[in-house]
Amino acid sequence: MAKQRILLVDDHEVVRIGLKSLLARHPQFEIVGEAASARGLPVVAHVPELVPFDHVAGVEVQHLMGLTADWSELSEREIDRYVFHSLRFGLVHTPTLVVFARAARLEHAEALEGDPAARLLPRFYRELLWNPAHNPLVFRLTPGDWRDLGRRFAGMQRVVRRLHESGVRILAGTDTLNPYVVPGASLQAELVHLAESGLGLEEAWVAATRHAGEALGVPGLGRLAEGAPADFAIYAEDPSRDPAAFATLRAVVARGRLYPRESLDAAVARRRAQLDGWLYSGLFRASARLVIAAVARDE
Repeated sequence: MAKQRILLVDDHEVVRIGLKSLLARHPQFEIVGEAASARGLPVVAHVPELVPFDHVAGVEVQHLMGLTADWSELSEREIDRYVFHSLRFGLVHTPTLVVFARAARLEHAEALEGDPAARLLPRFYRELLWNPAHNPLVFRLTPGDWRDLGRRFAGMQRVVRRLHESGVRILAGTDTLNPYVVPGASLQAELVHLAESGLGLEEAWVAATRHAGEALGVPGLGRLAEGAPADFAIYAEDPSRDPAAFATLRAVVARGRLYPRESLDAAVARRRAQLDGWLYSGLFRASARLVIAAVARDE
């Protein structure tokens, strides 16, 4: 894997990137890049909006950044240009569709609260942090105007379909812990969204396994092969054919150790009891309310 540098630039979009094209137009990044290189640090970079999309190369682009400033007016010409530059510059895309699908439903948060996946996390997430009635800042956690996110999600699905049909590599990712984007469960939802966006279930699985492992640069990750990391899930039915089969999980193998479903459920129950207990939950609620009030007051 090529050696990379770090950019520490505050913006909405996260990529992993080589810096040549950026440094040519934006030499202010050079100081940070040289410091990171000298320390052998890996790259996780936020690319600011002032960097044109057609001036980055060889990056993994998240959230379809750089496509349009107004998703309500997304045109075929914009999509054509986006696909062209993605192919020309060897870009890889991680669209994180599930973030936008969940955020688009925040106006009806009570329906999301009943999602079994949301109950895998401590209750203060759904009752406080992700609840617009108690946290007026929640909509600032979502990218763009939440009222337009349903339309943006549909537009993103169009773009993902075109990228995939043109041979641009798509990766599966979720960007937890955005509102109601729960680790694990959100990846299952992302696979469904990718499948419905033109990849089909089999290619969506490839995006989450083999291609993701190659992007991370871990030999064998995402494959069932001799010498590969011994991390995989065992299902009674085939989720690569029907997403409903996610409910048939029987065991997980992590780092070569087998965890049956029963032991996983017991561990979840123990952790939930601990985090939803009065001490942990009470202290967190009190501190979170103070932080929310302070931030809201300053804005």
